[in-house]
Amino acid sequence: MEKVHEDILTALGLLQFQDVARQQVEHVQTVLDQLAAHFAAVTEALREKHVMHAQRVTHDAVLGRATKADDRPTIELF
Repeated sequence: MEKVHEDILTALGLLQFQDVARQQVEHVQTVLDQLAAHFAAVTEALREKHVMHAQRVTHDAVLGRATKADDRPTIELF
């Protein structure tokens, strides 16, 4: 009976450890998702500040995206 009791306590301890580990991994995943969303917003905000088409093309090329053809202003002074 004592052996069964010890085995149950060991199993419960292992379950608790696994649950704590799962919670920590979920927390890290949540933070990583929030960081990705933040960086995407910052990237778009920086792109909107570019005034020249060439700047937007370079920005998109660094991110591996194609620049839309209609993204070029009708008149570009610089």
